[in-house]
Amino acid sequence: QLKKPVLPDSKMEEGISLYHQKNYTAATLKFDQVIQDDTSNGQAYYYRAWCKYMMKNYQAAIPDFNKSIALNKDAESYYGRALLK
Repeated sequence: QLKKPVLPDSKMEEGISLYHQKNYTAATLKFDQVIQDDTSNGQAYYYRAWCKYMMKNYQAAIPDFNKSIALNKDAESYYGRALLK
């Protein structure tokens, strides 16, 4: 499901690794840092949305999926948002 290319950013890589370890809270914090550094990083919004989704914080995931769609226009982001509608 989540097979997007990893950007050469150590915070991003750490976040993705934490996500795959199912440590969604720590991963969310990493993605927060990535987004703080680069608000145009659609991949960070995408993964942060999935973290929120996995923690059942569905309403908080919607804006991140929306931002990921705006930046990436990818099917995976639309799919994630569709699960929440």
